[in-house]
Amino acid sequence: MGINDLKAEVEQMGVTIKKTMYCAYCGIPMVEISYGKHRCPSCNQMYEQEQ
Repeated sequence: MGINDLKAEVEQMGVTIKKTMYCAYCGIPMVEISYGKHRCPSCNQMYEQEQ
């Protein structure tokens, strides 16, 4: 089962699973500042997710 199958299944159920991003340097959960953009509260490392 691929990631796209999983996404389709999740959308069909009408439930959005929130994925937690972790900072590669600190290992702590990152804060989502806008859709697809995350920032580490500790070291301010930015991560942009490709849609």
